[in-house]
Amino acid sequence: MSSITIYPNPATNNQFNIALPELEQNDIATVKITDLNGKIVFTKEINTSTIINHNLATGMYFISIHSNNLDATKKLIIK
Repeated sequence: MSSITIYPNPATNNQFNIALPELEQNDIATVKITDLNGKIVFTKEINTSTIINHNLATGMYFISIHSNNLDATKKLIIK
């Protein structure tokens, strides 16, 4: 079970936070956000918990986070 946290969710003000307590030191995670049609609308590589700034339209998305030791997908709502 993943302890990845996305907050606030629903996200407002064109940003949200990703907390990655399971990410190992020197590991890099790829964050991909897809819309409900499966189109990738955002991609970023991160190596720590971080704030994500975006210009996504209001709606529901899926956020996938992949690294050597992480593989998780969560729902993300943009308001």
